[in-house]
Amino acid sequence: MFKLLAALKQIIKMSVLTVVMLNFPIVQAMRFESNIPDVGQEGQFVITNETERLIGKMMMHKINETGLITEDLVVQEYVEQLGQKLVDAGPTPDFKLHYFSLNSSVLNAFAFFGGNIAVHSGLILMVENENELAGVMAHETAHVTQRHLARMLTNQKKMTPLMVLQLIGAIAVGALGAPDAGMGLATAAMGGQAQQIINFTRDHEYEADRLGIQTLSKAGFDPMALPGVFKKLSTATRYNERPPEYLLTHPVFESRIADAYNRAEKLPYRQSPDSLYFHLVRARIEAASQNKTQSYLDKCKERLHTGRVSNNLIARYAYALALTKARKYDEARIEFNSVLKEIALEPEAWIIELSLAEMEQVANNLEEAISQFDVMYYHYPSHPAIVYQFAKALQDAKQYEKSKQLLLQLKSKQPENLQLYLDLAKVNSKLKKNADVHRAQAEWHFLRGEYPKAEQQLDLAMEKAGHDNRLKDEIRFRKNKLEDWKNKKKELKL
Repeated sequence: MFKLLAALKQIIKMSVLTVVMLNFPIVQAMRFESNIPDVGQEGQFVITNETERLIGKMMMHKINETGLITEDLVVQEYVEQLGQKLVDAGPTPDFKLHYFSLNSSVLNAFAFFGGNIAVHSGLILMVENENELAGVMAHETAHVTQRHLARMLTNQKKMTPLMVLQLIGAIAVGALGAPDAGMGLATAAMGGQAQQIINFTRDHEYEADRLGIQTLSKAGFDPMALPGVFKKLSTATRYNERPPEYLLTHPVFESRIADAYNRAEKLPYRQSPDSLYFHLVRARIEAASQNKTQSYLDKCKERLHTGRVSNNLIARYAYALALTKARKYDEARIEFNSVLKEIALEPEAWIIELSLAEMEQVANNLEEAISQFDVMYYHYPSHPAIVYQFAKALQDAKQYEKSKQLLLQLKSKQPENLQLYLDLAKVNSKLKKNADVHRAQAEWHFLRGEYPKAEQQLDLAMEKAGHDNRLKDEIRFRKNKLEDWKNKKKELKL
């Protein structure tokens, strides 16, 4: 908690400092680089795509620093795939969208600069079905494709740069799970223009609802899911002193819910059953969030004993995960194999195979685990979770060179995966590749927004490169890229 609060303070500090350093006359001359209406007027704050992407990366780096990014790549891959379905069915975004999951029980999802869309694991567990989750994500996707945050800032004719970036800091705080603090900071930043901004945001919510519902339908989901989940969140507010965090940044009122229902009713009814992927991901999130292992095991066992489950297969999978956490590996192996036998021909069978291999790994049956990972990697080389966990198992077995090659393969596809660089530093240390240790540490610091430390690590890497001219060229190239990043920030007065 203290780590999170400290990181949030840094976000606010970063935002406020950004405002102070902005060269406002230059910013005034900027205009949108998209197909949304040009509402720019003299004296107005305007934000370009380039500035938005840069701020988005800076905020993403600060989120990395909190340690809230979900490390389970099965969950991350699912969120990315679901998001891509919505992108394919919706308006063309100005830039590539980045969907990711945060390991947090907070009921929230949020979009921010640069096409970033975060989904809290608590929300994934709260929704009743996949259509509802897709509905919330479609709504957030619409906020990005319509550039609502940038338009909101642009619309404030009398806002000073300081007020603009204070508001950005407030949004960051609220999005990460301290909504009360975020709303309070936003109110202080907005001052007498609070009602004006609230009204403008309300228009954005209606627009995001409209586009989200259309996107849901085109993507093959039930368009009624979005107003349905809003209704449930609104109802939950009546029975709690504190409303769900999602409602603090996305106010739901009766007229808005009614409007959403009216729009959804005009679209074709679609019966979209949940994917098996959705339920398997929820089971993994639930298991990972349990601190009381025995209590969770008893709960899973009781659910199976009473038969009070909507899906027996998923309940058995959850039970196998609970058995693994309880170190009852022989029993877990039996359950995993039983589930796998039933869904062997389903596209999601790889998740059960992965879970079984993960169980063998934590049970220290490394030879068996590596054998299973090897087979999975042959059949499913494109799944990041398999590649990464295979690399981890090879590390445990002290096969560092093979582990490194897999990590580098994954890095080429996920260059901003923070955890990869800690593992690369570890295997390079074991391989006595000292320059590469510092290179990996440099990337880790950079992705956490610790830019001076990243520079220091690259300098150390150069010292350790010795007479390896190829390696020196690579380090020099990365240093130049980092310098370009600094110059871009400087040029934009950030």
